[in-house]
Amino acid sequence: MRNAFICVVVLVALISVGPGTTNADDGAWTKVYSRPAPQIYDIEMADDNVGLALTAAGILRTTDGGRTWTEPYPIAAFTYGDLAFATTTRAWAVAGSGVIRRTDDAGLTWQVQDSGSHAQLRRITVVGPQEGWVVGFGQGPDGDESFGIPPSVLLHTTDGGVTWRKEAIGGYGEFFDVAFAGRTGWLVASTCVAGQTFQACDLSHKTLLRTEDAGRTWQPLSETPGIVPERMQWLDTKRGFATSFILTEPESDSGILALYRTSDGGKDWTRIESTPAENTYEIHFQSERDGWISANFCPNAFECYPSTWHTTDGGGTWTSAPAPVGGGENFAVTRSAVLLGINPQDPPVSGIARLDLSVKQWSEAETPARQALRAIDFVDRSRGYALTNSRLLVTEDGGASWSLDDAPPFFDSIDAVSASIVWGTTICCSGDSAVSRSIDGAKTWQKLPVPFGKPLAIQAFDAERAIVSSSDDGLWRTDDAGASWRQIDPIAYGYGPLTFIDAQHGWTNACVIYICRDAFRVTGDGGQTWETRALPHDATLWSFVTPDRGWATLDACPTQGIECGSVIYSTEDGGRTWNAIGRGPAGLRDLTFVGESRGWATTISSAGEIGVFATTDGGRTWARETVADGMFPTGFAKTADRIGLVTAVGIQGGSDRSTIYRRDFAPELMPAARPIVRPPNTGSGPASSGRSSLWLMLLMAGVGCIGLVGGVAAARR
Repeated sequence: MRNAFICVVVLVALISVGPGTTNADDGAWTKVYSRPAPQIYDIEMADDNVGLALTAAGILRTTDGGRTWTEPYPIAAFTYGDLAFATTTRAWAVAGSGVIRRTDDAGLTWQVQDSGSHAQLRRITVVGPQEGWVVGFGQGPDGDESFGIPPSVLLHTTDGGVTWRKEAIGGYGEFFDVAFAGRTGWLVASTCVAGQTFQACDLSHKTLLRTEDAGRTWQPLSETPGIVPERMQWLDTKRGFATSFILTEPESDSGILALYRTSDGGKDWTRIESTPAENTYEIHFQSERDGWISANFCPNAFECYPSTWHTTDGGGTWTSAPAPVGGGENFAVTRSAVLLGINPQDPPVSGIARLDLSVKQWSEAETPARQALRAIDFVDRSRGYALTNSRLLVTEDGGASWSLDDAPPFFDSIDAVSASIVWGTTICCSGDSAVSRSIDGAKTWQKLPVPFGKPLAIQAFDAERAIVSSSDDGLWRTDDAGASWRQIDPIAYGYGPLTFIDAQHGWTNACVIYICRDAFRVTGDGGQTWETRALPHDATLWSFVTPDRGWATLDACPTQGIECGSVIYSTEDGGRTWNAIGRGPAGLRDLTFVGESRGWATTISSAGEIGVFATTDGGRTWARETVADGMFPTGFAKTADRIGLVTAVGIQGGSDRSTIYRRDFAPELMPAARPIVRPPNTGSGPASSGRSSLWLMLLMAGVGCIGLVGGVAAARR
């Protein structure tokens, strides 16, 4: 009896460390990462320590000079917005459709103020603690005006924003910028008669108006094209700086934003010819001689990037800020630092960078704002990689936190083969290598020269072998770590997917002018030969898990009262024949299978349905697994027993939040003769091997125990 008891204990112990305890399969998605990813519209500092940043996700606040920032206060700046401090504690924020907020405690709390307008409020200037001016434009109808009347508005308050009234200026109705220095103010407007339709206004003919009686009357200063400000800053009633549009090619309306200065209140302007960049976006001068600009710098005809420049002699000479982080369009300057707003198309990953003026060194501010994640790739349950619009991030805790990697900027695609081997491609930047490789977990990178251009995607198998898809030159392969490349298919695939399930078997959609339907191409010898096979008409290929087993979908809206949906097709002979096996929700896409039965897909349908659906019967039926309403799914990542989903909320002007969800699942045993989805060396192989060993041990232990118990019983008889 004791022997039987020992067998039971052994079996229980083996089962307790088996797959069931480490791979929950309860259908639950867990949010592991959620972070704002907004556009930065403005940064303003009350003093050297306290400041605010207006973003698409809300208002960030700092009390340590911009080194760290708080979670955003929820004020939506959908397209544009502006901030202005009246005192060290009182400030206004304007944004969105007529949104005005005021704070009296430097951004800790905010009061809602009624603007009486639906226009997009874009610029605010304050004259004192009680008085401010706002211009807005671009969205109607406005108040009691009918649609078609100019939706622009000029608002004015003299009671701290308790009431905002619309100011009318005869002959002008479209307002672009406003600024004040004491009782003297400037307004950029275009000719527009009250009651005139918006289409009849001459928006291209802007005028600079000035008031010297606190806005009671306005007079035009200049109507000459080229010296009417797009953005202006005034040091006092006489001295100011502005950017203005200059036509360089009148036939095509092409031009640049040039930098100007005035010393007579705006009557005459002088261009600062020494500006080192083509377009000047933002200006900040502390005095006539000391100033900063953000600009679009183009060192050659092939590349341009944001840059930050400083002058100490009034624009005679300029010094580029020694910024490894590039530049941005919005910034603030204090006595000790420059704070630069970095929008998603620019590096670094953080939404705000800080230049310490004492040591002339940039650093990444600690802020909850981070660029939107657009792709994730995991090699095991803990280590993974993510791409933003410009940089590579690394996680060691399953996606809960991410750190900036030292990879080359502007990766367009990556493939993490294992915890140590990562490949990446980039199109950006003249003269830069198109392919990079790391064999030490992304600590260092080797640039690999390539004989092709515009790589769209890469798929790697180990440290030596990888395949790259080029939009111009087809498919290229290396088997010697990039020392040499050979073209394995000359067809340029546009933006069609590229998937190899191992080093020999792969497929890609046959795309024509970005339409990837009706046919696909398949290889079984590593790309040396290809065969084109047909898809059902208008169907899109999504996934193969073995050389034979794959899936495609077709969005269909049949008549006879049947709801729109996705027809699911499956093949069991490598795509030679296809069978309609079931239906799913409309807009089903990104089909990702982890075996021949289990898979997930996302949907963004024309009816507005957003979500994640799952199948456990090979795609015949689909059940909704909602992870978050309103979150747009952007891609899956998977390991042997875990699947992750990255999502984003998109609004005008940028994404305001990136989120990662994940769920565990019991791994499905694949047929031994068929290769798994990921290349063997994914970092998850040992775990899978361990599970097989456990089942083998369990079987052997069971047989041994049965023999032991049987032998003891026989001996007793």
